[in-house]
Amino acid sequence: MADDTTTWGRLQFSDGTAYALTAEDMLWTARAAVYEGGDPALTLWTLAQRFSQLRNSFPTFTEFVRGFSQPVNPRWLRDGLFCKPRGHYVNTEYCSEARLARRDRAVASDWYDLDAAEPNVTATVIAWGQGLVGNPLPRSTNFADPHVAAAYVAEHPGTKVLRVDGNWYLQDAWAATWSKNRVRIIGADGAIASADGVQRGTGAPAPQRGPIVAALDLVFRTAMRPTAAWRL
Repeated sequence: MADDTTTWGRLQFSDGTAYALTAEDMLWTARAAVYEGGDPALTLWTLAQRFSQLRNSFPTFTEFVRGFSQPVNPRWLRDGLFCKPRGHYVNTEYCSEARLARRDRAVASDWYDLDAAEPNVTATVIAWGQGLVGNPLPRSTNFADPHVAAAYVAEHPGTKVLRVDGNWYLQDAWAATWSKNRVRIIGADGAIASADGVQRGTGAPAPQRGPIVAALDLVFRTAMRPTAAWRL
């Protein structure tokens, strides 16, 4: 389980610049990954690769993720630009009560909530942020549900569908000539994650524990989870 003491890696770009991931970045990334659906590793690396193109427009990874991912985008919340009274999409399916309630949960979730909802996705996010998840889809720079993705592909010549896994994962035309390692993640312990896989650092965490130990740990963490009253 991640907390304020968890150490995160940095996004290392092929031009030599880098961006150090923060605790805030990783929590918002986890919220997006859990509520976007699809394959979490594909989602995470697509976000990182898209950020490499747009990072001059966003001072933080948090702002980029919230601008791109609809479940955590402030413009799509019930009081946001699109769904507030007289908003452009109010009274449409995009601002239905079910979708608004889901977005409410997404932006309010902490690590405990995310782990309870999607433990495998949350674990992937944590490992990714520490440089322990290789890039399975180089040059993927966009994703969306099939309906939205199909329209995007039709409207943007040169866009390529790289993978269909719940969401469609796309390569924008401007990414076609990129190196496969446009982005790498360097863990705080020296681990390196890239399209070539994962090179573990000298201080990398121990291999994943067996199912019995993991199950006991889950029971312990559930028992120790703060109650709503405690968190008030």
